[in-house]
Amino acid sequence: MANRIKVGVLGTGTVAELYYLSAVAGYSEKAELTAVCDVVPGRAEAAAQKYGAAQSYDDYSAMLAEADLDAVLVLTQHQFHYENTKQALLAGKHVAVEKPLS
Repeated sequence: MANRIKVGVLGTGTVAELYYLSAVAGYSEKAELTAVCDVVPGRAEAAAQKYGAAQSYDDYSAMLAEADLDAVLVLTQHQFHYENTKQALLAGKHVAVEKPLS
């Protein structure tokens, strides 16, 4: 479907599992879960397979540089929100941050 928002998810832990991944994947009329990223080995790949993301990464800089994304959901641990958000904004992406910002 044309004009779907291409979404990348940074952090695929508990918060992502409970609230975000299934919501993005289930809203396929308007959004496409394009890429997921997590620093825990294997977790992003497992999330990509479970929720249908085309790409998985263990380095968020690589995801921001390589994946064709319109928006990024920052769902990492709180102490990383500022830097993750800053890098996503500098990469020209729309960003939604799971509170608090930092």
